[in-house]
Amino acid sequence: MKLKNLSLLFVGAMLTLTACKKDEPVVEPDPDTPAVPQPDAAQLISFFADNNAAAKQNFTIDAATPALITGAQGTTIQFLELRL
Repeated sequence: MKLKNLSLLFVGAMLTLTACKKDEPVVEPDPDTPAVPQPDAAQLISFFADNNAAAKQNFTIDAATPALITGAQGTTIQFLELRL
């Protein structure tokens, strides 16, 4: 009797786990909306290089003394003396 109940429970669990699958909704593109152009790799690399070069900042500090630098947008970095 216990084997029969266990078998029915197992079959019921398997049916519950495998029977209910939701299909992903299919979204049709709107023909009135213009397509967004996708840039190629060369355009993306050029865009990154241009923006990266514009954001670059250079600082000169003396490694023997502690220093505090402040970036253009307020970022601060403190270099401390390392003692071994």
